[in-house]
Amino acid sequence: MTSNATSTPRISWIGLGLVFLTPALGGFLYGYDIGATAFVLAMLQDGGNHDNSSSAAAPQVWWHNFGSDNQDSNNEETSTTIFTMMSGAQQKGLFIASMSLGALLGSHLVLFHGGAPFLGRRLELRLAAVLYLLGSLFQMASGTSYLAHSHTWGWPALLTGRTLLGMGIGWVMHAAPQYMAEMAPPTIRGAIVSAKETIIVLGIVFGYAVGDFVSSSSTTMSESRYNNGNDESFLPNQWTVLYQVSFLLSLPMLVLTFWVPRSVRWLLTQEQTLRYHGNDDRYVDEIKANALRQEAKESLQFLYVDDVTDELNQLSQQVATNHL
Repeated sequence: MTSNATSTPRISWIGLGLVFLTPALGGFLYGYDIGATAFVLAMLQDGGNHDNSSSAAAPQVWWHNFGSDNQDSNNEETSTTIFTMMSGAQQKGLFIASMSLGALLGSHLVLFHGGAPFLGRRLELRLAAVLYLLGSLFQMASGTSYLAHSHTWGWPALLTGRTLLGMGIGWVMHAAPQYMAEMAPPTIRGAIVSAKETIIVLGIVFGYAVGDFVSSSSTTMSESRYNNGNDESFLPNQWTVLYQVSFLLSLPMLVLTFWVPRSVRWLLTQEQTLRYHGNDDRYVDEIKANALRQEAKESLQFLYVDDVTDELNQLSQQVATNHL
């Protein structure tokens, strides 16, 4: 019993926490977007619909009458854009569906075009974090003073951001559970992978909480300024705060992908591919395979306090059996 007890290396909870946190942040951001989007939709419908004579001379934001069939046609630009040609239901539907479209596109790329085996789980998560950042930037930009009064570019910028964010979600939903499963110790692997679903739900709750706070503050500020009629330059774009939060949450995810190691199982799979199905130059393949083996050991050591040589050999045998 003593030898069996000592043969299992002790887990490094800091290393395991980082390995879990990196993909979990991707799931948290997915949940956050679900909760926040409900409030963004409501704020877009309310934010540009203030009827105040003191601000009538100010340029209208592109989301004026968003989701309504009562679109303005007072100027040539407003009457000729695709945005104003759509019905209110179509505008809202496209806003919601653009994220799902991006997720479908991202999943298609990673599953059917060889992205997953070639890139590896960590790089998938890194690209997902970049897509999260770009999507958040486009969504924030669509409500800034540069694009808020542009019916030509404001709406497409928002849809572009939603689509990019959706692509990031598609990559995360593929990479996150695989990275967790391939890195987590066998004794707690099921709990680690299942916990991702809890993180998504927590993200939804957080999105609703932030959305409620921002929406309440926005309503109070808008009513005060418009009723007083003393600020014609006021821009009702508080909904962009929700995407600012998304941008800030994406940053640590991106940083962590440069800290955590590549998946040990993926590295061992690449090693086996080189050893048994490599190129004609066996000497070069052997050098690369040995380097992957060493990196796999370092990746596994990231999770444990004690030496992992025996664990690595066992895992390598499992991968070789499945690979052949």
